Amino acid sequence: MIKTFAWTTLLLLVSTGAMAQEWGNLKMRFLLDGTPPAAKKLDVTKDVEFCGKFDLKEETFAVGKGGELANVVVYLSPKLGSKPKIHPSYEEQLKQEVKIDNSKCRFERHVTFIRTGQTLTIGNSDPMGHNTKGDFFNNKSFNDLIPAKTSITKVFDKAEATPSTISCSIHPWMAAYLLILDHPYAAVSNEKGELEIKNLPVGSHTFTVWHEPRFVSKITGVELKRGGKWDIQIKAGDNDKGDLKIPVDGLKAK
Repeated sequence: MIKTFAWTTLLLLVSTGAMAQEWGNLKMRFLLDGTPPAAKKLDVTKDVEFCGKFDLKEETFAVGKGGELANVVVYLSPKLGSKPKIHPSYEEQLKQEVKIDNSKCRFERHVTFIRTGQTLTIGNSDPMGHNTKGDFFNNKSFNDLIPAKTSITKVFDKAEATPSTISCSIHPWMAAYLLILDHPYAAVSNEKGELEIKNLPVGSHTFTVWHEPRFVSKITGVELKRGGKWDIQIKAGDNDKGDLKIPVDGLKAK
């Protein structure tokens, strides 16, 4: 009887501890404060008959009429050796395919997030071949020919500290970025400048803020540390940071 009571008490404590974990959502919208540099026309030197039709320009600054800044990356940066608790809702994410396409002699999407263990499919919608190249610090780099209307797949087993470059050896103006993490807590701002990271464990966390080609060094009203580090206290429920203005010089190296 005593043993049964002890086991019941232990199970209750474990169950209560599991239920006690709370989660919060982090939201924000990025606006560029100032005039971005004019997007330079890209020098199309290969497959000109096809690629020259698309008026290709640099994609570093994707800014809306109201200053909405796309392709800002915010991601959780745990202390070395520690791993965040992961909400059960993310279990299905690992089974989901992430896609990048070679389309109209550019990459679609320009900035992509993937978790270790997820499958990355790199497609080619164009009528000619692309040689898609990925350069990494912790994962094995690749440089694969992707014939027209075909695709290749990749799976990464190590996290990267920053977004890595994706390029095309045949069409050297093509460029994109891929962030590889071993947890799900990252997001890329959309064309409205908005992003949301759902179901973060409640508590104090450090995030990294990045925009091509480096860490963000200034956000008005936010105390950023070197390397784009931002300490945020996550409370249960929604944590909405509202509109965040990044001065043009905040996208320069600190």
